[in-house]
Amino acid sequence: MRQKYKMIDDLGDPSQRIDISAIREGENDQEFEETEDVIKINDESDEEMMQTSFSVPEPDQEDEATMSRYSQQGKEEIEIRLKEEDRIRIQNSLESVHEVCHLTFEQLRYLIKCKLKDILLKIHRQEVKSEFDMLYRNQVQGNLELLSRIRESMFTKRQTYYIHGCLNGLFLDKYMPAMENFGYVGKVLYPEALIHIVSNIKNVSYDKAKELMENFHAPLEPETNSAC
Repeated sequence: MRQKYKMIDDLGDPSQRIDISAIREGENDQEFEETEDVIKINDESDEEMMQTSFSVPEPDQEDEATMSRYSQQGKEEIEIRLKEEDRIRIQNSLESVHEVCHLTFEQLRYLIKCKLKDILLKIHRQEVKSEFDMLYRNQVQGNLELLSRIRESMFTKRQTYYIHGCLNGLFLDKYMPAMENFGYVGKVLYPEALIHIVSNIKNVSYDKAKELMENFHAPLEPETNSAC
């Protein structure tokens, strides 16, 4: 008796999605071979198989495990050394980017490592004033309220996880005592990085960038909206 199979869709790279419409029974009654990525279905479940949706979630609907992969990717890729010609190429490419949600991972990595690293280190060393740093060191509850006003929705969810990963890879264990761990990165360096990225791309002051983020309202469909 011929058995039916359905494929597990890959939640990762969209280019790797499986088009279920292309899956058909092999010629000459050739069957699919069962692998780790194949789930066997009884003959009685034919109707259920026909009704199954194989669509991949939109980026902002992807699960936590999937997003964590972007964070790990950022943590690993921040270690990549950029050649001078790569720096020039990426810097030139930024001239055509007008919305932060259009930044590629490579451009984000360049901005964090080559443009923001020094200022973020100075914030941590208290050589540059930061409202986020002050609230964090004084353990003021207002830190969460301040952070909530910085609309990270100007960025895609994938970008925010990637930025988090880049910051963790760049600063944790290298410039900070272990006791500070992820708290300082998430509550201070992360919002500061977002504001400085907006400042760079919009070519405005830090205060203006912060104001833009506080007043930003995400469109209903950020991935297809003309602005993002």
